[in-house]
Amino acid sequence: MRKIFRNQIFNPLWRNMCSLGKLDKYGGLHIDLTTRAIEGSGISDKLLHLCRLRRSFPTAVWVYLNQDHFHLIPRLCEPSPHGPGLVFHHATGLSVTLFRWLAEGPCRVPEFATHQLGVAGSAVLRELYEETGILAEFSGILALRQQHAFPGSFGRSDFLVACRLRLPSACEELPPIRPCKTELSDGMWMPMTKLRSAQVHSVIKDLTSEQMACSENIHITTFTSEILRLLSPSKPASNALELRQHRFDSILGGRWYDLYLPR
Repeated sequence: MRKIFRNQIFNPLWRNMCSLGKLDKYGGLHIDLTTRAIEGSGISDKLLHLCRLRRSFPTAVWVYLNQDHFHLIPRLCEPSPHGPGLVFHHATGLSVTLFRWLAEGPCRVPEFATHQLGVAGSAVLRELYEETGILAEFSGILALRQQHAFPGSFGRSDFLVACRLRLPSACEELPPIRPCKTELSDGMWMPMTKLRSAQVHSVIKDLTSEQMACSENIHITTFTSEILRLLSPSKPASNALELRQHRFDSILGGRWYDLYLPR
């Protein structure tokens, strides 16, 4: 990601595009028209040029409008090759959010929702395998994190589920980690003792690139630190530590549901 940034900052066209808005950590370009005055033809022409490039960056373009800019929607949503081809992501009250996926492959932008909920159960096993190539078994839920007005969830509430997984009993040694290149920059097995000695930060983005690149220093969030404290070796292992998955028949008939209980 940093390499792409370095290659692009010397491109005059790229600098012109970045002057329109801000880049997020996923490579998306965000253009907020609710806080600036701009000509409709000017923004649509620049977006049209940007969308025609279809390079590795930006991965997506986002445009935020309020009622003063609703007249721009037909032009911004005009299909390519004659228009930028933006589509609606969501609308709330008197504001609208448009976007277009520009990177290769299927669109990875999540659908809009009133709440975002992290995976658990079989879904987290699938995510682990897809991103690391590791097959594991679900043990239980350790904790839930709720965050209101979460930026990554379009300002909505976000729930993060911390799950405890275990390797299959037939696994005699640690399997190799094969990080998915589109999801992870790296992956490694790490002793719990090393994690417990890591530097704890409430905001990881405050770290410099040099600090993050240093393999000698391990940096974790407060959330990870609290989970480690929960798994302290000084505390005896107990099923009550986790919410275990139990499957029951649903009253809807022919269906089932998972109930997570501390037993």
